[in-house]
Amino acid sequence: MSAQSVFTFLLSLACTTLPAQVDAAAYLPRSFDQILIERKPCADPASDLNVCTEIHKYQTQLTYLNEIRPITGRKAELLKGLQTSWKALPNVVQFFAMYHQEILVTYKGTKVWIPIQDSLIPEVKQYLKPNHDFLAFLVVPGALKSELVFVLTRFDELD
Repeated sequence: MSAQSVFTFLLSLACTTLPAQVDAAAYLPRSFDQILIERKPCADPASDLNVCTEIHKYQTQLTYLNEIRPITGRKAELLKGLQTSWKALPNVVQFFAMYHQEILVTYKGTKVWIPIQDSLIPEVKQYLKPNHDFLAFLVVPGALKSELVFVLTRFDELD
């Protein structure tokens, strides 16, 4: 990873702020399919843990399935690894330290578990209805082999 790639990665994370401060305009509107295609280069099936050299922010429509669980396994390792790798930068550590649970969503019948900031969980429980669409604001920090990992930084209800 080049010094410029590392700088771009860190700058992107530093600009990813707490939920109340998330700037929706910084998130590119895309369908979930488009995000998977655009971020495919980050997912390397030959490598267990892949860190994107650039953080991309997207807004996309997903359907909430009313399930929340702790983040475990390789995904938890990836998020913890990002904290450890960038421990000299408190903003990065703080950002990834806010993720302990994930929500189940679907897009065109494909189910995906997406880590969610701890502070958003009460809001999800209060405002999102099971099997209803919402606007998700996602950051893609890396991948597990060929499976992209997303983190939810904000959501908006859809009528």
